[in-house]
Amino acid sequence: MLNHNGVLAVDNGVLKVGRTDVTGKNLAELNDAVKAAIGTNYSWHTAGWLMSNAIMSDVPGGSAQPSGAKVVGPLTEIDADKIKKTKGEADASPAAVIYVERAEAKVTVKGSSSLGTVTNGSGLNYTLEGWALDNTNKTNKLVRDVADFNTWKLYSSSKLGAGSSDYRFIGNTSITSAPSALMYRVYWGDDYNYSGTLTETGLTTVGGAAATLPTVKPADGTTADYCFENTTDLANMTEENLTRVIVKAKFNNGTSFYTVDGDRSAIWTEANVKKEAAARLLLDVTFNNWAKNNVKSGETLSSETDFDVTFTDKAAGKRTIKTIVLNARGQGKLKTGAAAYPADAATLANNHIKLEYYANGMSYYPVYVKHFGDEQTPWTEDDQTGNTVYGSNPSDYLGRYGMLRNNWYDITVNSVKSLGDPNVVEVTDNPVDKKDAYISVKINVLSWAKRSQSVDL
Repeated sequence: MLNHNGVLAVDNGVLKVGRTDVTGKNLAELNDAVKAAIGTNYSWHTAGWLMSNAIMSDVPGGSAQPSGAKVVGPLTEIDADKIKKTKGEADASPAAVIYVERAEAKVTVKGSSSLGTVTNGSGLNYTLEGWALDNTNKTNKLVRDVADFNTWKLYSSSKLGAGSSDYRFIGNTSITSAPSALMYRVYWGDDYNYSGTLTETGLTTVGGAAATLPTVKPADGTTADYCFENTTDLANMTEENLTRVIVKAKFNNGTSFYTVDGDRSAIWTEANVKKEAAARLLLDVTFNNWAKNNVKSGETLSSETDFDVTFTDKAAGKRTIKTIVLNARGQGKLKTGAAAYPADAATLANNHIKLEYYANGMSYYPVYVKHFGDEQTPWTEDDQTGNTVYGSNPSDYLGRYGMLRNNWYDITVNSVKSLGDPNVVEVTDNPVDKKDAYISVKINVLSWAKRSQSVDL
């Protein structure tokens, strides 16, 4: 281990992880001790990178099937005869060559911070404010776990095209130079949440009503953030189990605004939303009947001038109408002795309008981090049959999403298609890739079947 970051400590000659004596423990026991001792310190880079023995393969992947590949490491044998009494002697005759890897993943995001325009044709302008990591792992193993190496080392996606293979789990460029001992990087591993069996450990996440990101990192492609690796098997490759980046963008020059009924191609001021809410209330059958019976002859209630509207609190996200009442001008249009104003007016209005509130003009976009991504695990809706999103063959999509230690994920924001969410949405148990289904029908409206009869009473 290099730069232990407080994971290990020596107490009176005893090697410990937290309070656990790990002297003589095997690797699995050591990893479990580390997991138990992590607490709320979900990072290993505060005092230099924590690095531990690397996992390698003795056969390359890529276009050639690595059928005979074996894991090299993680432990390295030290030649006891080469343990020397002086530094000079040791430098002249190394006892071992040890390969290590950083125990965390790295993320950077880049995108233009200058004024841009969304690409859906609405003309809305934005600037990128920054980004933050979300849904990150709370647990980590000191050394990567590749117990299933002999299974997934042979995976190559059938979606690459006829005659094409990419055995993506092993690299094809040697990390060593000695011809007699060529070794290759391994690009996968199992974390503690891999199969969803340790869900009590959870992930650190934000999201939900009014959830926002007060602090973000600049999208300059240089400023990085780091997190524990987070991988899943194919069955658990869903939003709630994957790490994501939340990108924050500013619209309307930072002035708060609304959208109405889910239409994100147009933004509304609060004054106009209040008028629209009153207009929707006036169209409600129940309220309209009350108005007909209680407004003076020759008078008409106006959504522009006759109502006072208040909303629920101004936290980002969805808002509803709290109160909608007649103001003095509106009350002056009522008959003497008019019936009581409908107590459920706010409920009636809310039935006819849906509001989203963008506090300070901020909008949020979740980006789930791809590991092998589109090049090595291409996905299209047309490849799927029935209701499946990824099918049942892990060769095609295992590792499409995920984060592995010692990997740098560089995300580029090329464009923004439309206005995003007014708050950070919660993760779900759905796959990241969505398969939408539509039905096209032709409606034939038949003429009335008139059946007449006459009676004498």
